[in-house]
Parts: sequence; structure tokens; C-alpha cells
Amino acid sequence: MINNLFLSVGAMKSGTTWLYDKLKQHPQIHFSREKEIHFLAHYYGHTEILSSDKRRHRAQAALERLSNNGISPANLERTTTWYNIYTSDPINFKWFELITDAQKNAAGYVSDFSNLNCHLSGENWLEVKKESVNTLKVLYILRDPMARIWSHYKFHLKFSRNRLADCPSQDYEHFKILIDKPWFWRNSCYSHSIANLKSGLDDNELKIIYFEDMIKDPDTTIKSIEDYLGIDRFRYSGDLQSAKNKSSPDKIPKEWETYLSAKIEDEILALRKLGYHHYEWKT
Repeated sequence: MINNLFLSVGAMKSGTTWLYDKLKQHPQIHFSREKEIHFLAHYYGHTEILSSDKRRHRAQAALERLSNNGISPANLERTTTWYNIYTSDPINFKWFELITDAQKNAAGYVSDFSNLNCHLSGENWLEVKKESVNTLKVLYILRDPMARIWSHYKFHLKFSRNRLADCPSQDYEHFKILIDKPWFWRNSCYSHSIANLKSGLDDNELKIIYFEDMIKDPDTTIKSIEDYLGIDRFRYSGDLQSAKNKSSPDKIPKEWETYLSAKIEDEILALRKLGYHHYEWKT
């Protein structure tokens, strides 16, 4: 049983990596060695991201990278021990407790920032609370759907080493084909994710914020998250305004923007009915 669990569930390309870099400094929040475990999404069948082959590949790559960077023998031994647990089977809540060191960190929060967890159903969330967690806190960050999709598209080109990575605005047909793929588009369906979250979580277990507010006033946003978790104030190092995972600065072409605006119209209307919209959103 995990005592306190704090999850950021997305949305993808909405500042979650930036927030992770800040909150991992807080002594009352404990993250594992991998930023995104994706345990719940895998466990409940929404992805196969923790398959044995994928875990072994990640472990091998991480250990090779650390060895090449001159890691100390003691730290290498601790890291190897962690990855031995990470690559073990079966994938269940006991496995998740071990890799998050949940028993050692029971007084604070263990945390996972996984954008795939927003796809859990209401029934999944109810089961998590009933069987495996005493206190659950979930954070969901919304960003202008058009800006988020364009950022996600550029990031995918870069991540997949696509020929268009340095010139993302050059192939209109490729853009339309990619954003229409189910695995891509479902990350844009905030209304569906919010409905699932609200059907499985109580009001005090879910906090929804806007990317635009976080960028404008990061200090206030972080303080509001500290209050939500009930943890102490903390002075974070580093530039609170610095962005992470930057991609090409290319802006979306006007024709593409018009196409995308029409495509997400129903989603915007569904969000408005749920009471979610930001005055800075173009859509």
C-alpha cells in the first residue's frame, strides 16, 4: 500500500517536464530514477510501454550512459540495483512500490509524472484508491489545444528523427495524416480525460490548472500545488521561467491553423460545457 501518491497526468507538451524539474527538488516529494514510469497506464492496459523488452532496452541504455559519464562505483551499484527491480516481473503495485521506494518515503509523497495516465477510466481510478493508495493527488495541466497540438507535432518529428524535424511547416499532408492518428489525437481530447478523472476522483483529489497561468506566474502556480499537496514551502533553484524540451521555433502556417481550428471545434465546445477554457486560447 502506498501512503501518499502524487501524479501529474498531462497534458503532453503542457509544461510537465518543467514542473517536474522544479518539484523534484522538494524534500517531501520523491521521484524514481525514471521521470515517467507510466505504471498505471501499462497496468490497466492503455499501453504496452513497460513490456519486458522496452524495460531492458531502457535499463541498458541508462547504465551505459552513466558508465560513460564516469559515475562513481557506489552510485553505479545503487543504480544497477534499481534497474534490476525495474526490469523484474510481474508488473504490479508491489513492483511500483519498490521502484518508488514507497515505504521509505511514506511520510511524504511518491510521485510519477506520466502523460499517459490521463487515459485511465473512472473505474481504474476508483480501483487505485480502493486497493493500493491511502492518499491520492492528481494534477492535470491544460494548454491551448491548437498550440499544444502544434508543439506535440514538432516534438514528435524531433523525437522520431523525422526528415521534417528542422522544417516542420513544409509538408501539409504529413501534418494532417499524423495528427489524425488515434494515438496522437487522443492526447488532445481534454474533455474525455477530464470526464474520466472526475468520475473516479473526488474534488480534493484532482487539481486542474492552465499552462498559460503557469508560464505567466510560475511562483504562484508552484505555491498553489504545494498547498494542494499540503506540503511545506520550498525555495527552488534554477530559472523558473526556463522552458524544457524545446523544438523548432517554426509557427504553424495559416492554412494549417484554419484546418486544425475546424478539427478541434467540437472539443472546444465540449470543454466549455465542462467549464474549462482560458481567455488566452486562440481557439
